[in-house]
Amino acid sequence: MNSEPPASAVAPNGTAETVDLIVPTFNEIEMLPRLLHRVDALGLPLHRISVDSASTNGTLPFLQRRPDTQLFAHAADPGHGPPLAAR
Repeated sequence: MNSEPPASAVAPNGTAETVDLIVPTFNEIEMLPRLLHRVDALGLPLHRISVDSASTNGTLPFLQRRPDTQLFAHAADPGHGPPLAAR
């Protein structure tokens, strides 16, 4: 695997920039692996953040097994707004 960031991800000062990818989730186990595979295929340097809203279908354990993802987990579903403000 190439550890060099894509040219588009290099700042004018020569440092690598990262993009914060925030993925709010609620029972997304069916879609999440496909989404993350497609995102990974972009080859961008990402800071992956997922905010889980009390999923009950295996989404949270799936995310907990991903060391490349910073995870915030709500104990109850707070609705649409709070997961995006969790950071």
